[in-house]
Amino acid sequence: MPSSGSALFSNFSATPGLTKLPMNFPVSQNPTRTNSSDKMASVVSCLRDTGIDLPGKLPWGTHFCQFYHTPDDLVDILVPYFVQGLADHELCLWVTSEPLTVNDAVAALRSRVKNLDESLQNGQIEILDYRQWYMPTGRFDVAKVLKGWEDKARQAIHRGFAGLRLSANTFWLEKNNWRDFLDYETAVDEVISRYPMLALCTYSLDRCSALEIIEVVSRHRFALIHQAGRWQKIESQEQRKIEHQLRETENNYQALFNGIGEGFALHQILPNSKDQTLNYRFLAVNPAFERFTGIKKETLLGKNVREVLDPRHALFQIYPDASSPREPRHFETYCPKYERYYELLTFYPAETQFAVLLMDITDRKLAHIALENAQALLEQRVQERTAKLVKANKELVRSNKDLEQFAYVASHDLQEPLRMVVSFVQLLERKYGDQLDEEGKKYIHFAVEGSLRMQGLIKNLLDCSQITLRGNSFKPVACENIIKAVQENLMQIIRKTHAQVTYDPLPVVPGDEEQLLQVFQNLIENAIKYRQADQTPQIHIRAEAQDKRWLFSIQDNGIGIESQYFNRIFEIFKRLHPRHKYPGNGIGLTLIKRIVDRHQGKIWITSTPGVGSTFYFTLPMSQDNPT
Repeated sequence: MPSSGSALFSNFSATPGLTKLPMNFPVSQNPTRTNSSDKMASVVSCLRDTGIDLPGKLPWGTHFCQFYHTPDDLVDILVPYFVQGLADHELCLWVTSEPLTVNDAVAALRSRVKNLDESLQNGQIEILDYRQWYMPTGRFDVAKVLKGWEDKARQAIHRGFAGLRLSANTFWLEKNNWRDFLDYETAVDEVISRYPMLALCTYSLDRCSALEIIEVVSRHRFALIHQAGRWQKIESQEQRKIEHQLRETENNYQALFNGIGEGFALHQILPNSKDQTLNYRFLAVNPAFERFTGIKKETLLGKNVREVLDPRHALFQIYPDASSPREPRHFETYCPKYERYYELLTFYPAETQFAVLLMDITDRKLAHIALENAQALLEQRVQERTAKLVKANKELVRSNKDLEQFAYVASHDLQEPLRMVVSFVQLLERKYGDQLDEEGKKYIHFAVEGSLRMQGLIKNLLDCSQITLRGNSFKPVACENIIKAVQENLMQIIRKTHAQVTYDPLPVVPGDEEQLLQVFQNLIENAIKYRQADQTPQIHIRAEAQDKRWLFSIQDNGIGIESQYFNRIFEIFKRLHPRHKYPGNGIGLTLIKRIVDRHQGKIWITSTPGVGSTFYFTLPMSQDNPT
């Protein structure tokens, strides 16, 4: 059964509506954050209680020593040292020598540890004679001893202990081995710094000269010595400087650890040799982690994850198994109890450590969800509007086709009765004209003129309706041939007005030849019609290539148009001048615009009254036939 901490952790669940990232999902982390987290993890995880009032807590990797006079001095330091190690679930190794034998050490420790026999039996603590550790072959082998320490440290990790706590007495050391042992102390210091180890070496003051004491102190972090009835710490000036810098760094990172807004938890990795699984023990958590999870650190520290987390729970999934690659990973989770979203980053600050960084991302997540909802709503509305526009456009196309069809049918059906009216009125004039007075002849003339004007209007309406309904397929059209045909069609008015129609070399364009002829003829005819009374009409046609389109211009020296009418002239039945002055029905330019639209072009005008006008229109250089 999980502990009470498990019930609190069960407040977390997988984030609803989110795709859970795979266990090996790599995270691109901010390098500064990662480095700070690693250092912070190092500080908060390595401080171990020595059990000794002086020095108190020390980081893993500390190698220090004790100078003693009597066996009681040894017991005074080493017994609380190992009692604390056993309580903190550390693997302990005590290497004895005179004046304290193995039996003396066991007896001294038993007085403080009730279940010492159990700890000896399960191997959490070993108490060995120096010959068993330093000289199993009868001589001191530096390399073998160093390897022995490394093997013990690995064994501690493999068996799930927090680390290795050791002490060794050097009373056995002979003078001829002194230099080798000092070299060994230097080498062992480097080994200890790489593992979760605390090492306390003990030296007899009676067997050390003043110079040798200095040499010993220089090879350890500090030394403990009993003076004036109390234990004191001595260290070299250089070591004191390093110690001060380290203490400042530790204080800074401890303050950072306690003050950051992100929750932080550090674990020791505990491999299981039986089934190759991993477990994780909580080494440190900061106040933010307590606040986010609702669990006090006293409930977590020293406990395995499996003791406080339900394996079915989503948060349990952040802990990798033995086969998972050791790389940073990223998760998101949701806590229904607190209605908060959290982001979790996991990484490995050391070979045997696993860290979790927990961030409250509720505000960001809710903003993201609101944005997604707004985007979805906007997309839905856009789709609805688009559907309405498509429907309206289809209705408009259908309506236009119906209107064009109606205009075509109406215009076509009106032509025949109108021709009959004109024919019979003209027949009436020929047969009975000599019997009519002048007033009657005037009426007959008005009837014929009005009927002919109506015929022209109906023909133009019919032409407008036929632009899309009865248009021809597109084919290459030589524009210069079109101009020549227009000149032939307008030969009579050109001669009458002495108009000069000129043009530059013109291209071949894809289009409806009949309709393009209507465009050029209407524009040229208008240029002649709206001429200035005292000037000969001058009309010039140009074409210029512009980005896959031809830009045509038809320039004249006519009466011109004021700018406020530039758009109005293309509207059907819109006239700028009275019919008696300039005959017409107001359909011609509307017809031209529809033809240009069908050819996927545009038409517009620039003009100056009293100077002339220029009509521009574009035609694509290539295009498919219109549908």
